[in-house]
Amino acid sequence: MKLTSILVLALFTTACSTTYAHHPSNKPVYGKVIHVEPVYRTYTATTGGNSCISYDRSIPVRTSYTGRILGAVIGGALGHSIGDAHGDPGAAAIAGGLIGASVGHSIDQRHRYNQQLRIAGPCRSDSRQHTVRELVEYKVAYRYNGRVHEARMDHDPGEWVELNVDISPA
Repeated sequence: MKLTSILVLALFTTACSTTYAHHPSNKPVYGKVIHVEPVYRTYTATTGGNSCISYDRSIPVRTSYTGRILGAVIGGALGHSIGDAHGDPGAAAIAGGLIGASVGHSIDQRHRYNQQLRIAGPCRSDSRQHTVRELVEYKVAYRYNGRVHEARMDHDPGEWVELNVDISPA
């Protein structure tokens, strides 16, 4: 009994699937493409920005000891006069000379730095506007069963377009 039931069920399943496979709705259906028109979107885009030219303005500066020498002389004179009033003018003159030379060196360095400035040149806007044309879709006209139909598609279908046809009783 079991074997007979299994055979009947297998035969019935095979018959149903064969009938369904030969049903006309399983065959691909095509419509003849009559006209394809690409649809574009056009807009204005801006690119670029501002650009400035900058360069270093270096003036060659010779090494000068003028600041150090002048600082040492002035510092030594001040140190001597302060040391004369408070005790040891020789030691105060040497200390003042060293401090004055250091201050003179710093002033020379600042002067040399100011001779090598970074200068910003003219700035200009490089913004450019250009028109962009972007493909959005295709308007397709096709003929099926003697009637003309239209559709919008994301690709060009070519000569024939495959259709989804639902056959149902009226």
